[in-house]
Amino acid sequence: DRWQRASWAVSTLSGTTVQGAVTGFEQTPAAGERAALLQACLASSAANRPVMLLIDNQALVRRLQRGISTGRWEGDLPLFWQRISGLLIQGTVCTWIPSHNKVPDWTPPDGWIDVHLCRVLNATADAQAGEVLRDSRSMIAAAVQRHQRAVAWAAAVWRLQRLRTLPFWQVVLDQQTFLAEC
Repeated sequence: DRWQRASWAVSTLSGTTVQGAVTGFEQTPAAGERAALLQACLASSAANRPVMLLIDNQALVRRLQRGISTGRWEGDLPLFWQRISGLLIQGTVCTWIPSHNKVPDWTPPDGWIDVHLCRVLNATADAQAGEVLRDSRSMIAAAVQRHQRAVAWAAAVWRLQRLRTLPFWQVVLDQQTFLAEC
């Protein structure tokens, strides 16, 4: 979707939620998840405290868990993962949480906060990430409508111009045919 915009949010047990829009060319949900991970790791590193990360993107979780457990970060986006590995504080862990309660019987691993609180944190982050883009959705919809009106106008003008100039072009074509026959 060429009009897609991505955002991110991180919710904490203390009740703080930070959020923002994804910058750059890649405006995908995966880019939003990576931006949230980067922000969480930056905060963890600045506080010099390990964190427990709940992430609703399985591919991101698997990549992060592999890097944490093996120290191997190779794959696509090497600079991003190099940055993450440099920010991680010893003891940081992550797990997957299904977004929007898609898996009703999901439970977090042993030693994590209770399932209800996990779901509340995830729902809060999702809602705040969506709120970041609320205004941009209406701006994009308005721009799409203006573009559609402009295309319709241009098509109508082209048809009218063609209709009005057809007699002239017929004279030119007749003249060319006449000259070619001479």
